[in-house]
Amino acid sequence: MENASTQPKSQATVAVWAIDPLEAEAMPSPALVQEVLNRLRVAGAEIQPVHVLSTPKDNEGRPLAGVGLSRYIETVEKMAERYVEHLGMTGARPVKVLVAGASRHDEVKTLVDYIEAQRAPWVIVTSQGRSGVQRLVMGSFAENLLLRCGCPVLFLTHARFEQNKIKRVLFATDFSDYSKHAFRLFLADAKRFGLEVSLFHSVSLPASVCSSGDGAPVVVPENYFQEQVEWAKVEATGWIKLAESYGVPAKFLVKDEGFAPHTADTIIKFAKQESVGAIVMASMSGALSSFVMGSVAREVFRANQYPVWIYGPKALEGKDRAQESAGKSATA
Repeated sequence: MENASTQPKSQATVAVWAIDPLEAEAMPSPALVQEVLNRLRVAGAEIQPVHVLSTPKDNEGRPLAGVGLSRYIETVEKMAERYVEHLGMTGARPVKVLVAGASRHDEVKTLVDYIEAQRAPWVIVTSQGRSGVQRLVMGSFAENLLLRCGCPVLFLTHARFEQNKIKRVLFATDFSDYSKHAFRLFLADAKRFGLEVSLFHSVSLPASVCSSGDGAPVVVPENYFQEQVEWAKVEATGWIKLAESYGVPAKFLVKDEGFAPHTADTIIKFAKQESVGAIVMASMSGALSSFVMGSVAREVFRANQYPVWIYGPKALEGKDRAQESAGKSATA
């Protein structure tokens, strides 16, 4: 059994890869796994597969301990090793099984503690993207991880994936300060992974904003959408120059969607149009809003059509992440 507070023995860059060998239906495409592995190798990272195990119980509902717990963990370790082998994760470190408490909160805390102990700059995870009532009742390990993790999370899809696709990624933005901070952090990673970026902004208004509280229509200026497109182009100029300063090839795409309530659908549509291999976003939604209304980032994630790289609230805290500084020094 691993102690989540154990410090790494070396200063190697470690990418933590959270796996769940008990949910075969959530297994990512082997082609996607190989593509992610290739990018991590380009970045000089070692891969650490991790499985977080809720404290098992005996037939009477009591937590296992002693020899019983040790044997159970050994069984899970063997299952996890077979899972890793089936995915073709050659060169990865031996699987670590971390034993947590019985709740989702305990599982996430155990994994986050381990990530922090390893000083991992990235975590990769496969989630089934549950939504609606099922998600509200069961919770979501992946989304709770996003809220609490101090590094970006790459959610892998288990949908069909073509080989050699993660070369260009789509960075979807609303040009907010949070999104720009995420873009800076991502550029350091994009440089290390050898990625190209399609910066994307959707100009749209949900139909709900076009009526006032008393039901009277709200007049939208005639040139509103065109003006927003022009504003976005001006904003994007600075972002493209920023990418160039990191040595990351980038271009800008803007789409006038008019009255389109589902921005996530637009993002996915343009990801297909650009033939990108992943979507990158920032998400600042808290736990409550994620249940009540969700966010564009979560909607893209739940669609399960693309790997989604998300910078959550904790990952966006602070202005001096070592990752960002390293990226700047690499381009000096």
